[in-house]
Amino acid sequence: MAYFRAPILAFVLCSPLLLAQPEVRVGALSFADYFAKLSGDSLELPAQYARYSKGENLFQFRRVQLWADGVLGSGFSARVLLEATDGSLDAQRRYSPFLKEVSLSWESPSPAVLLQLGLIPTPTWRLSEALWGYRSLEKTLTDFWGWGSAVDFGLSLRIRLEHRGHQLLHATAMVSGGEGVRAESNRGKKLLLQCAVQPLPGLWLEGYADWESPTQGRDVVLLKGFLGYQHERLTLGGEFLLRSQWGPNALQQEPLAVSLFGRFRLLELPALALVLRYDHTESDRRLSSAATYRFGLIAVDYTPIPRVHLMPNLWLLTAEQMHPHVVPRVTVFVRYP
Repeated sequence: MAYFRAPILAFVLCSPLLLAQPEVRVGALSFADYFAKLSGDSLELPAQYARYSKGENLFQFRRVQLWADGVLGSGFSARVLLEATDGSLDAQRRYSPFLKEVSLSWESPSPAVLLQLGLIPTPTWRLSEALWGYRSLEKTLTDFWGWGSAVDFGLSLRIRLEHRGHQLLHATAMVSGGEGVRAESNRGKKLLLQCAVQPLPGLWLEGYADWESPTQGRDVVLLKGFLGYQHERLTLGGEFLLRSQWGPNALQQEPLAVSLFGRFRLLELPALALVLRYDHTESDRRLSSAATYRFGLIAVDYTPIPRVHLMPNLWLLTAEQMHPHVVPRVTVFVRYP
């Protein structure tokens, strides 16, 4: 635990100094559940409840974050973000924080160009997760199966084009170590490219690709397309991805996956929405005998105040020759400020 205390101690000791300066913001969020696994075997899958046995029921934090953003001047800014999850427990099953983001950014006002260096956000599911809007309920498709990382150590260039306040285009090029939040181990590099356009207000089309270099005797390529629409009362999205892995030291695989989601506002006051999602994933599209997974989620989002969401929901995962995973939950999402 000693190496986890250092970043927390630094954050706490520096907070009074940071808060004494102008244009420094501190924020936090958490999402927690009470869940009961009514059905399903314990399986070695990256899906959230696959590893739990039938009959288990728990109170659980799935994510807690604490961050500080500072404006350094002349277009420079910095962020430090700590995170603890249900997957970062120590030997005594205590939530152990880790560095999730340590970034230095420089942004030009016109044209809108953003350079970032450090442990920084990747473009892999940035747009799809923003329109999905319910990371507190479940990861987006690529993240669900562990085919990428939300952050990585590297350098990125982002360009944004606007016309009269309307965002027309977002594009990102990034080179990174490919290890996510882990320290790099000289495993080669990863190249990520993303481009999204908004031809009409609320309508987004995105193309994405990444490639990992074959230092470990394998090449991995991910291709992804996303279509999303957002309105005051309605959000719809669809995501398609193909992942290919090959090389002399790797088993050739080509997973194929599709995700569809929707959010429908039912009431203004009190704020009430219906959330639906369905994913279809083929573990290897080349083989008729490969496993096919189907994921479903249905939730009601009650928002008593803008920063608090109470969400009863049902989490489902099925596949051939596997008992369906049925997990009812109550999820609470809180954000400050």
